[in-house]
Amino acid sequence: MKTGQTSHQLGHAGHMISAAKIHHQKIISGSVDSTIRVWDTITGQCLMILRGHEGEINCVQHDDNFILSGSEDTTIRVSFNYY
Repeated sequence: MKTGQTSHQLGHAGHMISAAKIHHQKIISGSVDSTIRVWDTITGQCLMILRGHEGEINCVQHDDNFILSGSEDTTIRVSFNYY
């Protein structure tokens, strides 16, 4: 594959993605649909959907053990063991 070539298109069921981060071979994305999704960068497969927010996801942050997410519902959520 050449640099800049698209290998996968990832999405949130027709909703705009508002935040995304890359971690090892995973992409963590948050969306206006109030979900956070964990994607495999090699296959493009959605590995996990995290629910709980009641508003658009504004930001995501992560490390090897957890994901932090902030939402327009004025909450911050912590999701553990997502790998």
